[in-house]
Amino acid sequence: PEWFTPEQTIKVKVSARRCPLPSLDFLTLRIKDAICDRFVAGRHKRPSVDTERPNIKVDAFLDQNTVTFYLDTSGEPLFKRGHRMGPVEAPLRENLAAGILHLAGWTPQDVLLDPMCGSGTIPLEAALMARQIAPGISRNFAFERLLVP
Repeated sequence: PEWFTPEQTIKVKVSARRCPLPSLDFLTLRIKDAICDRFVAGRHKRPSVDTERPNIKVDAFLDQNTVTFYLDTSGEPLFKRGHRMGPVEAPLRENLAAGILHLAGWTPQDVLLDPMCGSGTIPLEAALMARQIAPGISRNFAFERLLVP
């Protein structure tokens, strides 16, 4: 309850290595219930679960002897810059396109030819570089939704 509010939605994901438990689904539900119970005890209200677009992602990792909990502070993977409206057919990741341009030594004064001719990732990254727009400037990070204790 110190890191987020019951008005925010949560998602719990459990992964394991060499874990003796037969199913992680039950453990996922128990962790979610424990989080919700803590909110009910302290604030008389519980967060809702949203498995598609949660405000807060809680990850648990198990091995034979330990459980480690993580709060996702990044959100979407960092290669997703935030300027695509939806998924595109087999796109080149934005960070790879920017890396290709840097490795090729491309500058805004050079002619740009896109050998992929697909979803336009290379020209889009080149345009951002030419306009000196920082990568990911329009993205949001998950830590921005956390409360500062």
